[in-house]
Amino acid sequence: VRTPSPLLSPITLQTVNGSVTIDSDRVIGDSNGDGVLTELDALAALRMSVNLLAEDLILDIDKNGKVTAEDARRILSIAVRGR
Repeated sequence: VRTPSPLLSPITLQTVNGSVTIDSDRVIGDSNGDGVLTELDALAALRMSVNLLAEDLILDIDKNGKVTAEDARRILSIAVRGR
């Protein structure tokens, strides 16, 4: 399945006995699907928090149902510590 935005990862759909299963390899906090949390992911979350980018709940690190500046801060913190 193709996604309309380069920030979103494609997903795999499987049908088994008429049921659809969606598999996603996306990492929570990873906006571009490269498997690593980086400063670019934090920037995407920050842009989403002020409605400059369509919201993608994969960046909702604190699981409060929306992408906020706090999610961006947490992603940035993880990205910086991961080096």
